[in-house]
Amino acid sequence: MRKQIYAFPAALQRTAGHALRARIGKRPGNGAYAAVWEWRRQSGDTGPALRRAPMRIAARHERAQPAKGRRARRRCLGYAGTYPRPGGMETRAFGKRTRPRACTAFFIGDEGICVEAAMEYTFLATAAFGLEGVAANELKRMGLAAKAENGGARFAASLADAYRANLWLRTADRVLMVLAEREVFTFEDLFQLAGGIAWEKLLPRDAAIHVSGKCVRSRLMSVRDCQAVGKKAIVQRLMKGLNTARLPETGAQFPIEIAVVNDRARVTLDMSGEALNRRGYRTWNGEAPLRETLAAALVDICPWREGMPLYDPCCGTGTLMIEAAFKATQRAPGLTRSFACEAYPFMPAERMRALRQQAGEAYRQEAPLMIGGSDIDPEALRLCQRHIAQAGLAGRIRTRQADLRNVTLEGEPGVFLLNPPYGERLSDREGARALYRELGALSRRHPGWKLCAITADPGFERAFGRRADKKRRLYNGRLECEFFIYM
Repeated sequence: MRKQIYAFPAALQRTAGHALRARIGKRPGNGAYAAVWEWRRQSGDTGPALRRAPMRIAARHERAQPAKGRRARRRCLGYAGTYPRPGGMETRAFGKRTRPRACTAFFIGDEGICVEAAMEYTFLATAAFGLEGVAANELKRMGLAAKAENGGARFAASLADAYRANLWLRTADRVLMVLAEREVFTFEDLFQLAGGIAWEKLLPRDAAIHVSGKCVRSRLMSVRDCQAVGKKAIVQRLMKGLNTARLPETGAQFPIEIAVVNDRARVTLDMSGEALNRRGYRTWNGEAPLRETLAAALVDICPWREGMPLYDPCCGTGTLMIEAAFKATQRAPGLTRSFACEAYPFMPAERMRALRQQAGEAYRQEAPLMIGGSDIDPEALRLCQRHIAQAGLAGRIRTRQADLRNVTLEGEPGVFLLNPPYGERLSDREGARALYRELGALSRRHPGWKLCAITADPGFERAFGRRADKKRRLYNGRLECEFFIYM
């Protein structure tokens, strides 16, 4: 958080505060642009820049005058040099110009009007192919401006919002902080790019620096060399910035990635640590595991909504049912796990603790659930019940051992959501297609119910008995699949 203080005569403070509150409430982004600036007073000089500093947002009053003395010394707490400009403030942070975008709070105090503005940075929420739009929609529902791109969703946010994204994102794999990005054609270009980042503002002296990399369709195609060049640039910049000749690397891990794709390099800092699909409840895998992020995406894409019955007749180890229960109870998927950014010195520790506490308070543990499933395999059901218990949902999700041919449900219609066997091996294909025919029969036995299934078998619709109303191409790991939706 960045704090700015506007000092006004006491008689004008309340008027100024109400004017600022009204503008911020209507348009927080533009309000921050106009309301937050740096006033630098040097030895009592009220030079032209100081006199021209606009008061149109803080107080539309002719008698509003900047205070004299120390209180008129407005200081930006940015990471590097600041540049005073009439009507705005620029801060060079991490080798890139950024501006405060959102005024998050203000109050009227003894010194004047205090405004807290959150600095915005660029982040990338990585996602599997086909899920970029789903991740972008999640971020938009969180109030963040996001845009889907190949490999994820890019968004601008404060450091606290990046932590909130780690807590709440269900379909993204990681949250990366984008530090630098541009075209590179030689290792010297890459060295200058990595060395131009203000690492001394990000990493402590004892930081354990781990550099990973990837190269795709570029002139620089040696991942090992890109890692070595990047690590060398980081170490040299850090030693110079911290004025030290030794970096012990005994502290917290700082995972850094250098990705070179189509001759464009991107340097990022991993804010998540372990992938976000590691929710903490699944410690055993069945025969055909489904990643938690893909399962959450299927729950999001399918027509099931909170308050409707959901049933998985091929529940396996229970991932689909658990992700649906998390969504129905508003349980943050990262509530019980830690993130790499919690150890970063530049992160707002108090704000992170408050966000985790808010996530815990939002969890509706007693919300009614109409979620259940069955499977013919007793071993898979045993693992399923373990996972349900580890997710804190013991007794909330009903499971039973049953053959698909014998599943008959009563009550209001809902949604069948399942991940059936794919029949990848030739010897298993006939068995899988026989199961698909039984799914068609299950759908016909339950008029009004919707059925959604993901599979890699192109013959699914023929075996099921009719064409799907909707289809969506997704990837389960490296396997290309189709998600079939029957309304």
